[in-house]
Amino acid sequence: MFPDQCISLFALLAVALAATQADTSVSPVSSSVSVSSSVSSSISSAASNSTTSTTSTPSTTPTPAPTRSQPSPTHGSFSGTPTTSGALSATQVGTSISVGTPEPSATTYSNDGNMHDAQPAPYVPAGGVGLNTTPVYNVKSDFDYQSLALALYQEWIELDLFRFGLAQFNTSDFEAAGLCSDDRYLIEFMAEQEIGHATMLSNILGDPAPAQCTYNNYPFTDVLGFVNFTQRLTRVGESGTYGFLPHLDSREAAQLLLGAVSTEARQQMIFRQFGGLFPMPVWFEVGIPQSWAWTLLAPYISSCPANQTRLVWQNFPALNISTGNNSSDACACATDNGDNTMPAITHNRSIPLSQPGQQVNLTWDSPGQAIGPNNSYTTSTSAGKPAYVAWVTQLNVTYSNLTLNAGGGSASTSGYTIQPDLQTYEGDPAVNGTMFVAVTDDDPVLTPFNLSLINAHVVAGPALYQAAAPTSESTSTLKHSKNHPQSNLYRMAQNRKQRRAAAAAAAESAADIPLKHPPPASESRKSSNKTLLEIAAERQGQQIRHSGKQQQQENAKLFDMDAKETQFIQISPEGGVSQFDPQEHNRQQRQQEENEEEEGGDASLPPVIDTLLLSTPLTTLHLTLAFLAAHQYAQFVPLGALAWESCFVAFPVLTLCIHFAHGHIVSFRPKTKPKSNPEINGLWDLFFGRPSSKTFVFLPLAIYLGVYLMRLTNEQGYYAIMKRAPSIGTMWVWCVLEMSPVAGLLAFLAPLGWGVGYMGYAIF
Repeated sequence: MFPDQCISLFALLAVALAATQADTSVSPVSSSVSVSSSVSSSISSAASNSTTSTTSTPSTTPTPAPTRSQPSPTHGSFSGTPTTSGALSATQVGTSISVGTPEPSATTYSNDGNMHDAQPAPYVPAGGVGLNTTPVYNVKSDFDYQSLALALYQEWIELDLFRFGLAQFNTSDFEAAGLCSDDRYLIEFMAEQEIGHATMLSNILGDPAPAQCTYNNYPFTDVLGFVNFTQRLTRVGESGTYGFLPHLDSREAAQLLLGAVSTEARQQMIFRQFGGLFPMPVWFEVGIPQSWAWTLLAPYISSCPANQTRLVWQNFPALNISTGNNSSDACACATDNGDNTMPAITHNRSIPLSQPGQQVNLTWDSPGQAIGPNNSYTTSTSAGKPAYVAWVTQLNVTYSNLTLNAGGGSASTSGYTIQPDLQTYEGDPAVNGTMFVAVTDDDPVLTPFNLSLINAHVVAGPALYQAAAPTSESTSTLKHSKNHPQSNLYRMAQNRKQRRAAAAAAAESAADIPLKHPPPASESRKSSNKTLLEIAAERQGQQIRHSGKQQQQENAKLFDMDAKETQFIQISPEGGVSQFDPQEHNRQQRQQEENEEEEGGDASLPPVIDTLLLSTPLTTLHLTLAFLAAHQYAQFVPLGALAWESCFVAFPVLTLCIHFAHGHIVSFRPKTKPKSNPEINGLWDLFFGRPSSKTFVFLPLAIYLGVYLMRLTNEQGYYAIMKRAPSIGTMWVWCVLEMSPVAGLLAFLAPLGWGVGYMGYAIF
């Protein structure tokens, strides 16, 4: 065992020697080490004490890690008088940024995959920036300082927001929202992460680094609202950092900040999971200019300590979106467990956030509003007349036309646009997730790298826009179908009796038919051809000669050859002549049709055909309603599943119900035929029908289904609507089709009156 102990002893000695030598090396992130005479002595301890060099002297107490103090801020609006106004500015301010052309060497490199220059070292290609210099973790320009100071403002408010949510809502509140104590601890850990981020940025900025402020009351009252607001605020911090990160002069600071914003991105995704949203709905995360981030962040800051470091960034007028779930206090989380939107790792959820082609209503403030810490900043814009809406998402800056509302003219502060339909790459809808929109006066061509040039064109905004991904069925502009007139609905549902009654009512009377005499017959034709009246007279004479006296008297009254009015007679196939009464003939024909319908319904249709002619279109209606509901609420329309449900569930059920209701299984007709009422016919039968047991069954059922449908669509979640509304709506239409138009109208007006008059539901 002695050789093994010797080997272990030599290994320990080697580690000790290495540690002693490491103690003499320079840590590039130490706050007190000067690297060389040419390097500033104010190198910040940007990293924590975990990177501090180790000494050989044993220590019983570890050195505490550097942290920035965090007071417990209060919440409430600022009520004092600002001591200064406007953004920070230098003594000399230019008019605009001059954009030059690309450098000649920007496009000269041959990207053929081969080495074109000598390698500075083995396994190292030529090129790169900052590989041969000692890193100095400090700010190197005003741009660096102001950008990192903005990031520090963001870290401070996130720290306060996390702590405020934990203090405001207890474990029971979180459990009611589908979250548990472990989830609370995760938020608590996120707050600790923010302390680390704030400490790192403060060390880089130095003593003038912004301190934590007092914040306005946050726009939420429950856990779900807290979750949704937090995922929005972390989106602002994440995108705001991505926007300036590649432009920093201090690449060392950019490296550290990249580590912080990567953590921020994970926080934002976790809060999306807490809210039941799809965790990462985009292929690329978007970056925004600093002034956009400051515009969205400043309204939540009430006041800051005296002599707080001010920011140079612009505050644009506020932009508000009043469409769907995109208001500032809208919560994307559903509270109905049946909606399958409770917190989870992921949900392929269908949620009514937005759709391409929908109208997006916008309102915005006029410039000159006091905003931000101590109301010491003022909103402003240098843009012209609002004309476009910029959609900033992923790798795209897309514009849609802005239609101003009438009455405001060029000074209008409201309007609307249409959500565009585009893809970043094929299969990646660009307008998706939590993104940004702004009102602009022009549509300049910009990319993620030079997006800040849009600031000169911003009229108002940005605003956060929560978008849903369009599916393959919804990638075109939405078209709203129009309902058929109610008369057409009943015309489609008429039986044979109603069709003939309607035709009789619509037919012109004899007085309305224009009369025209035939051309006069020639004398030769009169002498050679007998008229129908002359033939009838001959037959009448024959009958009179061969009949008895009483019959002769009756036949003598058949018609009068010298009469001036119209006379109606009929000649049987056997040659018999008799009077003909058109009105009596019509009455007998109607009576015969009624008897046929009472005995067997529509005698011309077999029972199966009679059932299928109604169940088939109703099944089509069920599929149409299911498709429209999924098109409105779902991220994609599962057409195959909808067709399966309509064909193999709805169709058999409808067929069985209709077959039973029409008396093809069990007859519901009385054994004795009711006496027909000849006074009820024509238009009365068409619109009112005759009192029957069918009306007393279907009318209450239709009213109940209508009331249930109105309550479902106004009070239940989107998932319940998608699952139940198509079936309930189809059954309601069937009930209406089984009744007369007046009874169907009552089945429509009764639920409408209950919903609008009693419950207070809005029609539009």
